[in-house]
Amino acid sequence: MKNLRELFTAERAARPLLAAHIQSSLGTGAAYVALLIIAFQRFDSPLAVSAILLCEFLPALVLGPLLGAAADRWSRRAILVSADVLRAGAFIGLAMVDSFAATVVLAALAGVGQAAFTPAVMSSIPSLVSEKRVPAAMGAYGAIQEFGYTVGPVIAAGAFVLFSASGVLFANGVTFAISALLLSTLTLGRAEQAEEERKPSLFVSARDGARALRSNRAAWTVVLSSSFFVCFFGAMNVAEVLLVNKTLDGGAAGYAITTAAMGLGVTIGSLLAARGENPALGRRLYLGGLATCGAGMVGCALAPVMAVAVGAFFVIGMGNGIALVSENVLLQQIIPSDIRGRVFGLKSAMISAAFLVAYFGGGLLTAAIGPRATFGLIAGGILVVVAVARTVLAGDRFQAAVPVPA
Repeated sequence: MKNLRELFTAERAARPLLAAHIQSSLGTGAAYVALLIIAFQRFDSPLAVSAILLCEFLPALVLGPLLGAAADRWSRRAILVSADVLRAGAFIGLAMVDSFAATVVLAALAGVGQAAFTPAVMSSIPSLVSEKRVPAAMGAYGAIQEFGYTVGPVIAAGAFVLFSASGVLFANGVTFAISALLLSTLTLGRAEQAEEERKPSLFVSARDGARALRSNRAAWTVVLSSSFFVCFFGAMNVAEVLLVNKTLDGGAAGYAITTAAMGLGVTIGSLLAARGENPALGRRLYLGGLATCGAGMVGCALAPVMAVAVGAFFVIGMGNGIALVSENVLLQQIIPSDIRGRVFGLKSAMISAAFLVAYFGGGLLTAAIGPRATFGLIAGGILVVVAVARTVLAGDRFQAAVPVPA
């Protein structure tokens, strides 16, 4: 907690970003529920909900590497502000339209804004704080995000009493507009580039960034292991519903409690990961976070009653929070500043692809072998990922990042 106190008191440059993130994360958490409700109410079809969910992943999957290359070439502040303006317009538009095509297009635009924002903000945080406080900044950023995802739906439930779901979407658009104003005050740089006539295309730049990432065995191992982890971890979202509602007879209330427990765990885990002052400690935190998730999955597979399952989901969330923050801190420590945007853009694309595999595969797997066996298989897969990543990373000597020629 000392690191977090020092972050807010000593790092004035980071305050606008964190303030913007707090209110926009709460708005995003509330709008996620409202958008799915609107999709189902307007079009009365599960396929409409699926289309909206795909809008969250497909932009990052398709455009992530190119948007990461843009974050390495152009003003990162301009990208952050533009992304928030785009999302503000998209959500305000979603509150006003009623056609299916317009809803999908605007939801996709919001996804594009998120896909552009992620690599730019991940690349920018180290330039806003001193080197020793980068882990604390990442921990605070991750904790705020998960807090928004956990508390936002509660805010939405209360708002539905006074406003419609469209009103919640409009309010979320306003939070992004406020965020754009706050982020416009940041002082951010960009990686040094060659003269205009010598600049490669974004496609070539993204390819070069991918090659640079693969040449860094430690960084490539982190990105690859995170993607395989998500392939297993994401399947839990399907198995959790059946485990809580049918196997343990928890019903809707039980599902809400386990979701809240996991969200609380992610928030606490994100704060615990703020201790990764050096790459060696970051590596231990990362692997420990993955292993903790695996242990929580075992607890879910064996849980005899709801109380045990709630505890297991809290452990899963805590491990996930530790892993999420520590992997981002670790990449920032071992990846040069001039390719960070491309690395995080490529990572975003790979994680999005992994979630798509997990969602479809998790449904098939749970239907075939049941929720308990699915949780057991997820746990086994995660522990295999941990073992392989630990073996590879143990043989690497982590060094400070140095600029890599384009």
